[in-house]
Amino acid sequence: MKALNYVIAGLLIISVSACTSTAKLLTKNWKVSEVHFTPNANGFPPEQQKVIERQLLHSFQFRFLKDSTYLVIKNAGDTIRGKWWLNADKKSITHVLSGDTARTEILTLNNKTFILQPQTAAATISEIVCLPATGTK
Repeated sequence: MKALNYVIAGLLIISVSACTSTAKLLTKNWKVSEVHFTPNANGFPPEQQKVIERQLLHSFQFRFLKDSTYLVIKNAGDTIRGKWWLNADKKSITHVLSGDTARTEILTLNNKTFILQPQTAAATISEIVCLPATGTK
């Protein structure tokens, strides 16, 4: 389950203090539309990859708030609260979820798409593609 927390943490974004346009892009609900796993990684076996992908695609939404907190909202109604900060390079963030600190690279961020890359030692996920969520949970 700790590995899943790192994956979820990888879905965190940039600090609102970076700039107003970034803040507007981030302060919305996001849902995962695609998960790409690192080929031949010594991480999750294919069966577990399918479970993780299914959970991310169908069971979570992510809500980013103006105060640099974010919410991971599960279909079951559970909500996990985390914090995120923009790194000096303004292309990555450091984030804390359930007491675990991680770093995430921001590959793309615009009105329609947010693509990120988890930067953990055990990262077997190479890329996560998110789209704005059409409804809130």
